[in-house]
Amino acid sequence: MHYHSQKSAGLSLNVPNANGIPQGFTTTTSVLDRQSIDSSILDTAGRQDRTNMIGNREKAGVEPIGTNDGRGLTRPNHLSRLHIGLLIGCVLLTSIFPRSGKCDPITVYFYNPENNINNYSLLKSEFDAYLTKFGDYRFQPFSDRKTFERFLADDPDGLFLMSSWHYRQISIRDRLNPVLIGVLQARTTHKHLLYSHQNIKDVESLRDKKIAASGTPEFAAALLEAIFDSSKSDVASTIRILTVPKDIDALMAVGFGIADAALTSENGIEKLARLNPKQYRSLHHLASGQEFLLPVIAMSANPNDTHTALIAVLTKMGAQPDGARPLKLLGLEGWQELQKSQKTRLTARNP
Repeated sequence: MHYHSQKSAGLSLNVPNANGIPQGFTTTTSVLDRQSIDSSILDTAGRQDRTNMIGNREKAGVEPIGTNDGRGLTRPNHLSRLHIGLLIGCVLLTSIFPRSGKCDPITVYFYNPENNINNYSLLKSEFDAYLTKFGDYRFQPFSDRKTFERFLADDPDGLFLMSSWHYRQISIRDRLNPVLIGVLQARTTHKHLLYSHQNIKDVESLRDKKIAASGTPEFAAALLEAIFDSSKSDVASTIRILTVPKDIDALMAVGFGIADAALTSENGIEKLARLNPKQYRSLHHLASGQEFLLPVIAMSANPNDTHTALIAVLTKMGAQPDGARPLKLLGLEGWQELQKSQKTRLTARNP
């Protein structure tokens, strides 16, 4: 099934390739990459500073750490022997006692094809502000699926916040343990609905029409494929997808005549009914999709105490004002422990 795709605010074309995955995604340099670049610059600067320091000591007449013994060899003086003694002592201590140095921070990685985040900097700063109060934790969002999945494979100590739809597609599920699920209005599931203008009465009437949807074109195409039965596959192949940031934007696009229909979550249509009852009444409900679990958080199948502590911090986010803010940016109100039946559903053939 092939779909044409457009993106609002610039209308950049995202056409699925031969594998059905839309091209045109922009892979940004992650914060982790920038940090490694910055570290390299600082290291080079540090070596230059040390060279200048040694030169300044010689100009000032300060005796170097080693002195020449007349045969071209450097003989350690009293100061260098002291340093050597201290170095040996440190080596012995670290070999006897366990190292208590600071560990690398635990990172929560995020990617969700179900919505288009329009401000990743704000999302990261809000999560970091909350998480760093409780430990050496940080948040790293991604706009590109392949980049996210590379870290998913390479960082066994990370936590991964992703949609349940995406989780069921990854190939390394056996290495992960989903532990938390998102909560919205006391629910842990949602479904997507198809709404149109009143003059479009059935799916057949969507032939050659434009459908607005939040999330990636790949995700929107998968939803439409599930909604249309096999007899309507020829109609689906003619549909154009307009991607927008949020469900409410998709519905507003129909109201303004920018799109002929909209894919929206139940929460999105409920919000429109509250904010704009007149426009809500002007729409026609065409079809409903399958019910999906809300986003989940997964971690290594072999967690340690640090993972357990971070999970406890995340579980309490919704009850704290500074924790509720970043959750709202994801369209969630909190987290709760994943039940056995929900874990089974994540690995089932049908969601």
